[in-house]
Amino acid sequence: MAGKRDGGQIARACTRGAPPTTIRRLSLFYRVLGEPGLAGRAHVSSDELGRLTGFTAAQVRRDLAYFGSFGRRGVGYGVQDLQARLGQILGLARVWRIGLIGVGNLGRALLS
Repeated sequence: MAGKRDGGQIARACTRGAPPTTIRRLSLFYRVLGEPGLAGRAHVSSDELGRLTGFTAAQVRRDLAYFGSFGRRGVGYGVQDLQARLGQILGLARVWRIGLIGVGNLGRALLS
């Protein structure tokens, strides 16, 4: 049971009390920012990010506001910076130590 509690504490620390729906949207924002159409660009607006994800620009700004200030009015969000910060918030840059037990032939094939 301690592992579950520790994982919950880590998640709460990373998400700073944001609602689960906000966290799901952040993962979608992260994914969209990595797509080829945006990867080469310097900035993206909340309006464009909302259009690409199916949410309103206001919802995008509200979701990001849970975690601080990311962009500048009239300029938008830096694509690489926003994706890097979302990765930190979501715990994607974190190294997780794991162990696999009872890995058979199929598991070994997948690991290699």
